[in-house]
Parts: sequence; C-alpha cells; structure tokens
Amino acid sequence: MDNNKKRFKLCKFRFETETGEHVERFMITDRSLPMLEVNQWLEAKGMRKISTGKEYGGKLVVYLNYLDSCGKEYDQATNKDVLNFINHLVYGDCMNLKIKSLEMQLSYSTLRSYLTVITEMYKWLDSNYQTNIVFSTKNNHQRASKSFLYGQIYSYD
Repeated sequence: MDNNKKRFKLCKFRFETETGEHVERFMITDRSLPMLEVNQWLEAKGMRKISTGKEYGGKLVVYLNYLDSCGKEYDQATNKDVLNFINHLVYGDCMNLKIKSLEMQLSYSTLRSYLTVITEMYKWLDSNYQTNIVFSTKNNHQRASKSFLYGQIYSYD
C-alpha cells in the first residue's frame, strides 16, 4: 500500500506550553485529524521520552492500517483480529498469496514489541473506554522466590 494513501499516519506535533516553551510529541492521525483516545494513550507512554512515543506510535500505525485494510476499526477489533495481524506480520498475506520474502525476517523481539504495544493500548482503552478485546486473567500467580524483578509475573496472558 502506498504510504500517501494510508489512512493512519504518525506525525510529529509541536505544542506551546503555558510557560511559552515548546514541546514535541508524536500523534497518530486518521485522515490528517488527530485521534483522541489513541493519542491519549500514546501521550501517556511518550511523556518521559519522545522516542518511546515514536516507537509505540509507529507500531500502532502499522496495526491500525492493517485493520483498515480488513475493513475494521480499532474499537471494533476482536482478539481474532489481533491474532490475524500477528499472522500477517509473520507469514504475509496468505489470502492473496503474497507471502513474505525469505530475506525479510521478523525477529522475536520485534514481534513481541508489536504485541506489547497492541495489548497495552487495549488494556488502557478497556479501563478508560470500551473495547471488544477479551483479556484472560491468570489465577495462579507464581513468583520467583529470590528475585523481586524476575518474580513479577503479569496477571494477563
């Protein structure tokens, strides 16, 4: 898909604060208009470091444009849509027989970061708005006995 024809884009905005200083932030636009809910989450993630907002926003734009190509809106997406996106990242577009090139390898950490960004956005949306994503919680919390850092297990699958 041509980059100019994509519905969602990541843009850098410059805001003036009450003190007259300027702050730069990344925001996601939908047909050149900023998206309220998604950008609230992105702003929270990129407050400390602008590069975090850029990284998270870039991954989210890929996901949003994928959903748009499937005729879905992010707030109507389901767990199956997220799984289909992950499959699309790994295997390509199997429906149109456009399989990823063997030279294009997606690393586990990149795939994991896409999943983290999408999951964190939907968790935030679920607690602040409404989504169709279902989170399954773990009942058996196991913690490492010696390490605080490695003992922290998330309660979401």
